[in-house]
Amino acid sequence: MPVRFKGNSISTTKYNVFTFLPKGLFEQFRRIANIYFLGISCLSMTPISPVSPITNVAPLSMVLLVSLIKEAFEDWKRFQNDMSINNSTVEILQDQQWVPIPWRKLQVGDIVKIKKDAFFPADILFLSSTNPDGICYVETANLDGETNLKIRKALERTWDYLVPEKASEFRGEIQCEQPNNSLYTFTGNLVVQKQTLPLSPDQLLLRGCSLRNTEYILTPQEARSYAISQLPRELSKHTGFAFDSPGYESFFASQLGVYAPQKAWDVARRASMRSRPTVPKKK
Repeated sequence: MPVRFKGNSISTTKYNVFTFLPKGLFEQFRRIANIYFLGISCLSMTPISPVSPITNVAPLSMVLLVSLIKEAFEDWKRFQNDMSINNSTVEILQDQQWVPIPWRKLQVGDIVKIKKDAFFPADILFLSSTNPDGICYVETANLDGETNLKIRKALERTWDYLVPEKASEFRGEIQCEQPNNSLYTFTGNLVVQKQTLPLSPDQLLLRGCSLRNTEYILTPQEARSYAISQLPRELSKHTGFAFDSPGYESFFASQLGVYAPQKAWDVARRASMRSRPTVPKKK
């Protein structure tokens, strides 16, 4: 069965035109504060409510409107950033010539030329380098925050595939593990001319890293991608709870403000009744 690979374009947006309003409102009402004030607004619409509904509905509507506008603006900025990344160009080998294409059109099996200080457009296998001994220097600050350069080394079997004429002769198959979120482990094999060569993290160049102190390297794109872009969404779920904690405080404070005076008045009324002198009944 033929293997189908995903495209190389990325999308970090949370909404589209059709899902913005329902999904945006759902996200807003995941916050306890908004749920609480929605309940208060519903109660103010009942016939027994002493206040007009507009005094509660209007502030809640304004808060939701401002929050949705903020969400739309942030999602638009994410969309623009995605478009900027997807339209970045990289050179691939076609008919023994280097042809620039946007990152989003990069496909598994393309032989890519990465120049100095450029970012890797995908998770790719290191073939050859202009440095001696087939090494290159990689900066991974975008992934793990470390600014010190890391050394990567190509397999000696592929060092000769450096010029376009030689690189166009390369034929191989990459057999690797399923996609995962590990930055420091990798297992796989490179099959070249019926020869199986083991691969290690030294031959893996991850998307988001950049090439340093090396004129250029050649790599074929391979099919391993990481879900690093999902981390901010998961993080937002945890930080959202912390941001909503004032909602809990507001709820309990309002309940205390209602219950405490009522209880104090009830206690005072009972004490007053006990201290009141009794009047003897007339016979």
